[in-house]
Amino acid sequence: MTLNDLKEQFSSQAQDLLQKIQDSTIYQNLKEKYDDLPAGQQKIVAALTSLILIFFVFSIPFDNWSKSSESVHVFESQRDLINNLTTVTKETNETVVYAPAPPLGEIKTDMELKLQQYQLVAEQIGTLQVDLNSTEGLIPKSRQEGSLKVPLKKLNLRQMVDIVSDLQRVHPAVKLASFKVDSHIRDPRYLDIILDFIVIKIPQINLEPAAKENPNRRGRQ
Repeated sequence: MTLNDLKEQFSSQAQDLLQKIQDSTIYQNLKEKYDDLPAGQQKIVAALTSLILIFFVFSIPFDNWSKSSESVHVFESQRDLINNLTTVTKETNETVVYAPAPPLGEIKTDMELKLQQYQLVAEQIGTLQVDLNSTEGLIPKSRQEGSLKVPLKKLNLRQMVDIVSDLQRVHPAVKLASFKVDSHIRDPRYLDIILDFIVIKIPQINLEPAAKENPNRRGRQ
């Protein structure tokens, strides 16, 4: 069927519909009432009828556009949600499992070795104190292995920054809990610091059951 055939079919159907409307009793009654109206009122009725017809003609595409916009909004929201879930799933699968913290004595030895690299004299390094009892703080006691106190004396600013940064990298479970700085008593140009470290108890995640479960599920499917 060509385009011209469609136009003719639509024109024929429209004429038939218009003829049926004109032959209806309601249309005849309305036409009689319209003819009885003064010329001014006839113009008003004609204008209102035209406005109503225009409203119905344009309401159909506007309604379709509104529904399309809503569908696009729903699609974009679901797409963003799926992307976020995919990202979270990927990050979860790539989660790094840290090894448990070594004994506090071993951490103390590692810190002492790092301090020796800065060629500090004996009077600059205090006694590193190990406390097996958990301390109060933001981290719950049940999540702590213990704490270490590192007192250092007569450091310049550069030494202090480098040492603090270096000691925090001893192990991922070792975190700096507090930091106290005072001017050296005899020479205010230098600094005395006390570093309090907390050793976090890292829970171990066993991934083997999940890895073994997938093949069984695939077998059952």
